Amino acid sequence: MPLVKPPSTWTSGSLKELKKNLQQDKSAMVKVHRGNIMTVHVPTVAEYRRVCWEFATDSYDIGFGIYFDWSPITSHAITVHISESSDDEDEEEEQEGRQIKPGAAQGLCHL
Repeated sequence: MPLVKPPSTWTSGSLKELKKNLQQDKSAMVKVHRGNIMTVHVPTVAEYRRVCWEFATDSYDIGFGIYFDWSPITSHAITVHISESSDDEDEEEEQEGRQIKPGAAQGLCHL
């Protein structure tokens, strides 16, 4: 398993500017309603060094995490799946015995 450095965080200078820029490209925005979970699978490539994203929310708390799955890459496609929250999903992952390492949170960039 490759060594993963601790995450670093940052905030944009202007939340209004970020949201304005995102609204110009409708494919750049996704609404995830309360109680739902959005899962984004991004294949990792050894030559690249960062996983970065920005997000904005209107007066709501947002929680998220990052998980590293070191199994061999079978596709280079980025996939998105939105589902309802369920404690059963956590139990299923534990039962599968997958080797997934949890990471950390807000405005995340791994170097």
